[in-house]
Amino acid sequence: MKTGFAMWMVIGLLGIATAGCNTMESSPGGRMADASLYERLGGKPAITAVVDDFVGRVAADNRINGKFANANIPRLKTMLVDQICEASGGPCKYRGRDMKTAHAGMQITGGEFDALVEDLVASLNKYKVGDREKKELLGALGPMKGDIVSSSAMGPKDGDLALPMGYQSWPKFLSFVQKLDVKQVRELYINPTGSRTRQGEPFPNGTVMVMEIYKAKMDGDQPVKDPDGRLIKADLAKVFVMGKNEGWGQDQPEHLKNGLWLYAAYGPDGKKLMENFGKCRACHQPQAQKDFVHKYDEYFQQRSAM
Repeated sequence: MKTGFAMWMVIGLLGIATAGCNTMESSPGGRMADASLYERLGGKPAITAVVDDFVGRVAADNRINGKFANANIPRLKTMLVDQICEASGGPCKYRGRDMKTAHAGMQITGGEFDALVEDLVASLNKYKVGDREKKELLGALGPMKGDIVSSSAMGPKDGDLALPMGYQSWPKFLSFVQKLDVKQVRELYINPTGSRTRQGEPFPNGTVMVMEIYKAKMDGDQPVKDPDGRLIKADLAKVFVMGKNEGWGQDQPEHLKNGLWLYAAYGPDGKKLMENFGKCRACHQPQAQKDFVHKYDEYFQQRSAM
């Protein structure tokens, strides 16, 4: 995980908890009215449950999980729990930075901030946090937006897209695609957002596609084929990611713009590769009428036949 994004969530939640300490009440009168926020939240077990759910939602959210490449999720959860525990009056200890310093240079977009808030609300709803408490929590978060969101944020660039976690559980775009000229077999996946697209429509913002490129099995310098004459998959060579969202790709020269699409590449070990993405863009440019997506028609023909 990029440390800055971990700090974004940690410090943001610290601010929420700190602001809530002076205002939230679970019930009028009695001991609970005077109890610390830590006690009213249910102590460390309750905080841990909310953090577990929240981090899980963020990690699965394609709008923002691009910040989670190489994440150490257990460490992040521990850090968040300690942060909120201390800030709400509990016995834990955590030392952090102010929000403006923590987010300097991170280029956090308004959309990423809003997605984080939506995921937080979903976790609060799951654990039945009262409407008053939710309103106060979110009211505390709102003023932080100016310190978190960059006024110059342009979104990611080619090479910045994360390799989505769990993409192999997505719908298949196409399977066992044969590339005889380069001796490759390809497996393509599309996320649920993109898979709901109707034929003739462009893919919506939030669409992500992943292409696995396998070397063909070889016998000497000749590819081995199955009884149907098809190449057989051997080792995974590369994984390409193609994602689309509002404002993406606008820093490209006109002759290389692929609408709102961006590209990234990873090795079989999951490490990011430095590729010539201009070459990728030039390859997709002739597909402008098909939303810059190769095998657009083949995908929908296959879907209609199922």
